[in-house]
Formats: sequence, C-alpha cells, structure tokens
Amino acid sequence: MAFKSFKYNIYSKGYHRSAAQKKNATSFFDSSYQYLRQNQGLVNSDPVLHASHLHPHPVVVANVNYNNVDDVLHLHDLDSPLNISTNPLTHDELLYNQNVSLRSLKQQQNNNNANNSSTQHRYYSTGPTVPANQYDSLNFSSRNFQDLQSKQQPPPVQKQQQQEYNLLEDENTFVWKEDTEPCLNTSTYLQTHIDEINRCYEQNNYNKINSLYQSLKRNGIVPPLEIFTKVLDSLCKRPLDNNDLDNKMYELLTCYQDMINNRMKPPDEIYNIVLLSLFKGSILAYQFKNPNGSDFYKIAIELFNTTTNDPKQKSEVKFRNFSKDVLDYNLLAMNIYPGHISLSKAQQIIKSSPAFIKDSFYFIACFSYAKSTNDKLAIKELYEDFRLSISSSASNQTLFDNQFEIYSVILSSFIETGEVELATNLLDDLVSKIQNSNGLASNISLLLSNFLISMSKIDSSKAYEIWFKFHKLDWIPEFSYEFYLIFMANSFQDWNLTKKIYDYIFPMKRSLSPLKKQKLSDYLLYPMGAESIITSLLDYSLQLKDNEIIMKILEESVIKNFSFDIGIYPFIFNYLREIKCGDEYLMRFIDSHAEFFEKSDSVSKFQFLNSIVDNFQSQSLLNSISHAKFFMNLVKDFNLENCEIVNYNGLITCIHNFVKAPKTIKDFPYILEIHAVLITKLFDFDTYPILQNNSDETLLNFRDQIEHQFRILTQNFYRLNLDPNLLAGVVSQALKMINLDEVTNGQDLLRFFNHPGDWDKSYPLSLGSFIRNSCKAGIREFTKLSKEGYCFDYDTYKALIVNRAINRQIIDRCIEICPDTTELKSLVNLIISKIPGRELTQLVINSSKFNDVFVPNLRNDSMIKLIKNCESLSNFIRVCDFPEKFKSIAIQAENKNAIELIYEKLFDSGNYADILRYNNVVPVLNLELLLKSCIRYGEFKKFESLFKKFNDKINESSKIDIQLEYLINKNDLEGALELFAKTPKDLRTPHKTMDLYTFALFLDSFNRDITYYETPENTLQFANILSSQASYINLLSTYNLIAHSDQLMSFNTGGMASKVKKEILTQMLNNLYDSVRLLSSSIETDESMKQTLREKVQNYCRFKAYLKSPELDIDELKTLISVESFLNPFTPSILFNNLVETAYLNEHAPSLVLQNGLIYSFQKDSLIKVLDYLEEQFASNGDNSSIEKVREFKFVLSKSKSLQL
Repeated sequence: MAFKSFKYNIYSKGYHRSAAQKKNATSFFDSSYQYLRQNQGLVNSDPVLHASHLHPHPVVVANVNYNNVDDVLHLHDLDSPLNISTNPLTHDELLYNQNVSLRSLKQQQNNNNANNSSTQHRYYSTGPTVPANQYDSLNFSSRNFQDLQSKQQPPPVQKQQQQEYNLLEDENTFVWKEDTEPCLNTSTYLQTHIDEINRCYEQNNYNKINSLYQSLKRNGIVPPLEIFTKVLDSLCKRPLDNNDLDNKMYELLTCYQDMINNRMKPPDEIYNIVLLSLFKGSILAYQFKNPNGSDFYKIAIELFNTTTNDPKQKSEVKFRNFSKDVLDYNLLAMNIYPGHISLSKAQQIIKSSPAFIKDSFYFIACFSYAKSTNDKLAIKELYEDFRLSISSSASNQTLFDNQFEIYSVILSSFIETGEVELATNLLDDLVSKIQNSNGLASNISLLLSNFLISMSKIDSSKAYEIWFKFHKLDWIPEFSYEFYLIFMANSFQDWNLTKKIYDYIFPMKRSLSPLKKQKLSDYLLYPMGAESIITSLLDYSLQLKDNEIIMKILEESVIKNFSFDIGIYPFIFNYLREIKCGDEYLMRFIDSHAEFFEKSDSVSKFQFLNSIVDNFQSQSLLNSISHAKFFMNLVKDFNLENCEIVNYNGLITCIHNFVKAPKTIKDFPYILEIHAVLITKLFDFDTYPILQNNSDETLLNFRDQIEHQFRILTQNFYRLNLDPNLLAGVVSQALKMINLDEVTNGQDLLRFFNHPGDWDKSYPLSLGSFIRNSCKAGIREFTKLSKEGYCFDYDTYKALIVNRAINRQIIDRCIEICPDTTELKSLVNLIISKIPGRELTQLVINSSKFNDVFVPNLRNDSMIKLIKNCESLSNFIRVCDFPEKFKSIAIQAENKNAIELIYEKLFDSGNYADILRYNNVVPVLNLELLLKSCIRYGEFKKFESLFKKFNDKINESSKIDIQLEYLINKNDLEGALELFAKTPKDLRTPHKTMDLYTFALFLDSFNRDITYYETPENTLQFANILSSQASYINLLSTYNLIAHSDQLMSFNTGGMASKVKKEILTQMLNNLYDSVRLLSSSIETDESMKQTLREKVQNYCRFKAYLKSPELDIDELKTLISVESFLNPFTPSILFNNLVETAYLNEHAPSLVLQNGLIYSFQKDSLIKVLDYLEEQFASNGDNSSIEKVREFKFVLSKSKSLQL
C-alpha cells in the first residue's frame, strides 16, 4: 500500500532514524490516503475493487513502457524519416481506434506480454496531455492497434530488424552506438535523467519532469536530494493537473514518501515546497467545495507540527527556516479549518522562523482565529501586542497602512466574545478618527460591515436598528451586496427581518467578489461563501410556503442570471407543479438555469433534468425540453461508464416522449441526430460490456428501443427521398454500428447515408405552407437553403412577400416565374403594399422592370404610395414616362388621384413650367393649381384667358385668392390691398386670404410704413407682419405684443416653442428672397428701396440672434447668399475667401461667423455643397477665375487628411 506506513515514517520522533521501523498507520491517514489513491484509480498489490468508471491517471499511464533514455538521447530520431510509419492509420481506423478503451488496451497488452515474453515493444506517447477524465487514443501507434487484432501472431521482429539494418547499412550510418552493456548502466541512466530534468526545469517544462522521475523509480534508481527538490517543485508548478487538485496533491505526497522511504532527510527547502502546496491546496479545496481539503490541511498541519517538535525539549520549538509564504498560508488555512492547532502553538512556531514579520496579516489572522475559537484571553493579549506594535517606531509600515483592517477584525472579535460595549466605544473612536483625518470611505465601510455582521450573529434585530441609523447618515457609504447577504443569513431566525433585508437588496446589482482575492487578508476581512445564501433563503421560504419571496427569488435568478445549489431544484419544481405554473414561464426558467450546468459534472446535469421530469409529465413540456438547446448537450454527455452514479431516467423519459410526440419533416434531421448520438453511446466498444453485465433492465430496454426507432426513422427518411446532406455526420456513423441484416434494403440504406452525392437542386422546393405556418422558422430555412443553391416555386416567393421578407432578388425571381398576367397585376400591387415606404425607391422605382412590368400593372393606390415615398419626383416622372404613358383617357380615369398628386408635388416644389407643359398632354383637373402655376410662372395672358374661360367653375373665395395672388405677382399692390378691403369676411378663405394680404403688406412696406394690420392667424402671417416692420425696434415690439398674447394659438405664457421660432425665421428669410424676385426691377432703380432691403436683411439677422437661433443650415445660407448677392455682387467671392481662411485657421472646429453673430458650422460634406453652390454663382456671372479657385480648393479638401472636417 502506497501510504501504509506514511505517518510514522515521516512524523515519529527521530523519523529519519526510524525510517526502517514498519508500524501500522493510524485509521485517519490510512483512510485519507486510501481515498485519494482510489480516486485516481491506481493499481497496486492491495485487493481493491476496481469500478468500471475509474481509469488510471494519464500521467501514470504515460509512464508505462516508456523508454525515456532513448527519447532523451535521440530526440531528433522522433522527427526523422526513419520514425514515420509506412502504414499509417486510415481515417476510418482512427475513428475506430478512438473507441478502444484504455482498459481493453491494457488487457490486450498484458496478454501479448504473456504470450510473447521474448518479444518486447516500445510504446511512445507523443500526444498532448489531456484532463483526468479524458484519454487521447491518438497516442497509440498503428502497431498497438495491430497487436489488438492478432494475439496469436507475434510480429516478425527479426525480419523487421533485418529490414531496418539493411536500410541503415545502405546509408553507412548508425542511429546510435551499439549497446554493449550486459545490463542497465545505472550511473549513465541516472546522469542522463538528471541532465534532462535540469534542462526541463530551466526551460519551465514542468509537465515532463515527473515522467522522467517515474522512469528512474521504475528502474529502482534513487536520484539525489536536489533532484527530489526539483521534482517536488515541478509538481507544484506544472499546469498539467491545474484542474485536478486531488491528483496534484497525490503526486506530491507520493514523491515525498519515496524520498522518506529512501532514508533521505528533507531540507527546509523541501518542507517549504510541500507545506506551501498543501496549505494552498486545502484553501483551493475549500473554495471549490472539494471534500478532501480537510485531509490536505490535516496532513500539512501535522507535518508542520512534527518538523518543529524538539524531541529533547518538548516545550521548545525546533528551528525551521520556513518561508514567509508558508507562514502566511498556514495562518489562512488554520482559519478555514480551525481546531487542529492551538493559537499559542502556531504563534510559537511562526515566531521562531527568521521570515516572521509582525505585519497586518499576522494580526488579522490571529484575531480571526482567536475569535473562531472564542479565546478571550488571546484576543486581549493580541490587542495589547497590536497597540504596542503600532505605537513603536520600529513597527512594520503595513501595520499603520492597514490599521483599520486590523481594527475591523478586533471589533468583530470583541463583539463575538461578548465585549459589545468595548467594541462600541472603540468603533466611535475609530469613526471619529477617520472623520477628523479625512480618511477613506472604504475604511468606514469595512469597520461598520464587520461590526454589524458580528452584531447580527448575536442580536440581528439590534444590528438592524444600528444599520438603519447609519443608513440615514449621508456620509456613511453604501454597504456591499455580500454584506447584505451575510446580514440576511444571520437573520433567518427572524423571518420578517429577513424579508425586509431581501426587499432592500432585491433591486441591487448582484455583485459577488471573485474567488481569488487580491491579497490574503481579504479572505478573512470579507465574506466567503456568500453565493449559496440565496439558495438557503429559497430553501427556507419553500419550507414556510412564502409565495412572495419564492417567486421574487425565482424571477431574480432569471433576470440576474444566477443559479442555485443542485439539491434545491427538486423542491423548486415541486413547488411550481403545486401552483400549476404555465409551460411558457416554466421553459423560460428551465432554459435560463440549464445554461449554468453546461460546464458542470454529469451528475448535476442529469439531476437537474430528473428534477423536472419527476414533477412534470406534460407531453408538450417534455417535447419543448427535448428541443431546447441544452438537451443535445445532455444527450452527448450520456455515458454508460457513469451508469452506477448517474440516474438517466429523466433522459430516457424525455426520449420516449420525444418519439411519441407529433413530428414534421423539418424535425427529421434533429430527431435522427439525437438517436444517432445515443446509438454511438450505447454501442460503444468500451461500454458495451458494461451494459451487457448490468442488471438494470431499464437501460437494456432503452438500447433496444433506440435501435428499433433509429431503423424506422432512417428508412422513412430514405423513402421520402429527403436530402441526406442535411443530416449530421454522426447519423451515417451510427448506421454502421447497428445490425442491418434484418432490413430488406439495408445496403441501399447504408449507401444512401454514406454517399449522399449532390442533391438535385434544380427542382424547385415549396416552402409556402411552412412560411405561412411559422414565419420566422420558414424564412430562416429559406435563407439557409438559398445559400446552398436551392431554387423555390412561386408560392414560396409570394409567401415571403406577404410576410414582408423582401429584397431585390426575391422580387425579380417572383416576377420571372409568375404564372399569368392577372396574377402579375395582383403581385405587383402586393409587392408595393408590403414594402416599407423608405425602401420603395431602391427596390421598385430603380428596378430595371419598373417601366415595363410595374407601371402597366399599378393600381391607383399603389401609384399614390410610390409618389408619396419616392426620393426624387423628377426621377419617378422620368422612369414611368409621365405624361406620355398616361395619354389614354382610361388610364387618366383609373389613376386620377395619382395624377393629381403628381401635379400637387410639382406645384409644391415650384416646377410651374413642368405643370404647364404636362398640362398639354394630361390635363390638370385642379383649376386653382393650374391658374396659380400660370401666375407664378409669369404666363399672365394664359392666366387671363383660362380665368375668363373657367370663371363660372371657380367658387368666389378661390376667385378672390387667385386674383390677390395675380395682382401681387403683377406688382399691383394697391389693387391687391383694395381688393382685400372690399372682400367681405365671409368670403375670405381661412388663413389663405390673410396669408396673401399680409404678404402684400410686406411688399408694400418697401414704399411706406405699415402701421395697421389685422390679427394674424398663423406663423406665416406673423412672419409677414414682422417682415413688414420698418425698424428693428418696431419688429421687437410687434413680436413681443403678439407672441405673449392669446391671439395666436401656438403661443402661451411660457414663450414660443423652438419649432415655431424656426418656422417664423424661415418665412421671414423666404420673404426677403421673394421680395428680390418680385421687386428686383424697382429695387435696382430706387436706392431707397435698396436701402430698405438692406435694413430688412439686417433686422432678420439681428432677430435670429435675438431668438437664440444664430446657427444657419445650408439652405438658409444659400438663400441669404442669394439675397446678399443682389445687394452686393461680390458676396460670393467674399464668402469663398472667408471659408478658405476659416478651414485652415480652425480645422478642428470650423465655424464661419457672419454679420450680427450668425454662425455657420460646417463639416467636410456640407462645405463641399456650399462650394458647389458658389461655383454655380460664379458660372452664372461668367467668373472663370473664381471657378478655378473653387475647384482647386475642393481638390485640396478631397486629398487632405489633416483637415478634421
């Protein structure tokens, strides 16, 4: 037995002298080491029952039949051509070889060794190391595989050696010198391994060192002490078993035991390595809930005690040069596993070490240990020692820096040992000290947290009262989420208080500190294990049937994404069953929590599934679980090797329900994959004997049912002639593992799945009903099959269009395969009705089929939608060939509303000439629009003739508006004002008549002062009245008078909205532009009118700044340039010069400042647009030199990277 006499060989008095004494180990060490050893599945001479699921550890296996000497001496041979197998494994052989278990290989190997004792093979393991529960079958060479197939046929060794010799003889060289040694040369063998161990240690190749040591050990060679030191250190540092703590500790202790058995006295360096590793291992085991952590610590603390015991003077401590890390980790581990050593004994050993420093962690750990053992005397002694140490001039700096961390543990120790009053007085002094010294809030938080947590252990109600008082103080920082969890856990005996605390932390972010702390003291200062408190709260609330708390915790777990301990889930699902929870919420909860078990062990995964199935047998729910994402992972984790420790009843129930549930063709690939994965698990070469020898009929019946169902599914898939390319590769693999002799078309079936070939993709698939029944799934399937090159029928494309899954390819293909013209007309209008307005231009108007296919089949409502949403009306008119294709009276009658909309949009955009031209082909039915177009285009004679002709068809109100506009455009302002004055109020068109009247007042303000006006009805009239004012003072007074009264509906006491302000300013600028257009001839000849225009432009600019809207957009800038150019022809040149200067002087924030504080901020794109406009202005004036300058500046902008524009 590897550890039979471990304890007394190491720890008995004078253990080096008594190493030869063979005494029986105590029951503790015997059970602990036996447990560790059996967990690794090691084989020894003891009669131990071997469970089928326990395999040798890869490190141990790798050392069997591994000739390290040749590999070390001839590393280059592994890569040489001579070492390459002439018969490499095929792909199928490799796949099969992966199913050969390690146990069967060992059995075959032992048989070969027994039958062929004269023949020896060398096995090389060159593959990467894998985790403890996985094995890499690729480590076995092709020769190993052949050995399995031929037990009675020994390989022709002599012939093979002769062939190799001939090959070497031809090359006149030897791979290595001929071995003339009669037996193993232990000195050479040892030196070679020492050199290799040293080399690996220097290169940090720690994974290899233990293998080299095991090679020495198998050959009975004992390395020197310094090599043992490096082997032990490498075992601690190697990454090979970072995820297998038990194996790391086992290998470490085994190596240490070898050293003791060989009567070698360990130096302090080895003690430091072993003790530090054991202490760290015990701490890690506690964090990750490994039950062996206590054993690791017991071994470590007994070694710690034994190595420091002086056999001559029992009261004295033997000197040991322990490192500072060993001392610190010992202090931390003894707090995690208290009671195995007295504090005084630990202090005596620690203080005897030269590395001892009385730092902050020493006091924190000692106070914490004294508190856990309720040692009041030790706490008082430590407190006095701390006060003397911190007041001493030679004290460690960390004592002063971390004094509040130490004080927090002192407070906790005082309270938990009954010194509440002393702790309260000390807390008051400390808080006052922090406040007076402007200390950190974290120190206050730490002191109060430890104080309140300890107080809650004694009296939770009083602790809550104290917390409530602190919580009201603004200068007290908020406590951590973990603090409230611990506080709540200590208050479980008072359920009302527990609910109060939980209600408080319910909206808080779930923030738990990481397992790995920044420093060792954090493990003792801050709570550990707080993540399981919510599980305890849920367990307690389930016992009390507190529905409110239960549902809040369950919902919080879904929203905040955390899980519970696995043992609580059966009670959760039992509760959900009792309250008749709906399937939708239940699946939401299951999907959320199943994600947390993907990386956990198989026991937890299947226990979670079993807890669901035990409480819910609904076919719909189990079917939803079978299609969930996590279910496939469960199926892949199914392993017969674990059948003794894992309950698979939940999985079997889901599969049975899965088979009985209704299925569609689209479910076939998934169903077949599930069955195929199970087939590969149930018929695996390794685990098949386990199932055969298992007395449980459930698994045997399950295997037979899966095989039978898999045969039926594959045959149905074959008969339906579905695409085998859609199936996972595991289906064809599983088909080879079952018996097809009873199937009539077994070989055809096998060929169909193994060699699917190219599917005929020219035959159109029909997914129309699929899309209509399940839109998202159908569209997803269509997208997938489209990428694979499949084609589809008309019904599929039409169903996509109906469900708004539209792109250019779908539209074109659907039109191409449309069956007839009647359907085409319906399809065209369906497409337009389903496409969003913003995409109509790209998908329809710009289509090459628009003119020939769309336009002839458009209905009136479709045409209106296109006109309303087209990006460019002129482009739409050009593409649809308006008005030439609308000459027919029938077409005009059918598209009456659409034609009217075209003319209205042309009128709104100012294309009056186009209206008059198109009117000659397609008449404008809106007489008012036609007459106004004549007026605004300047066709006064045509207007007069049309007005006379259709006078009786125009109502009186419209006549007055048209006549007013006609008189204004003819510059007959007196006639317009006179006509307005004569018009009765009942004949005035609301808003429109007053709009024209106020605009006439504005134009008339160039000749006289406007002192009278009627109350405005809207912002346009308001802007016209403001523009009519002769001075800026009058403008402001008029604005304030109207804006702050109730005369205008858009204004209130709070002032004008920004949108209304923008409308007024825009109208005022448009008035200035219209005045230049209508009064240009008069202004050019009359200097007073020109001066009036300058004043109105200046008033506008000042008023815009007054309304706190000094920024100009590009349209406003263009309009202002046009007006200024009329007053000063050099305006474009001046503006261009200012733009160039601004761009170069202030490239990071370019802004152009205009008169009266107006600002134009430009980016690169907007600057290019302004330059284009200036280029047009220069071109209209024939200024070629300025045009060249503009183009040159635009070129510089396009190439420059330094301008941040």
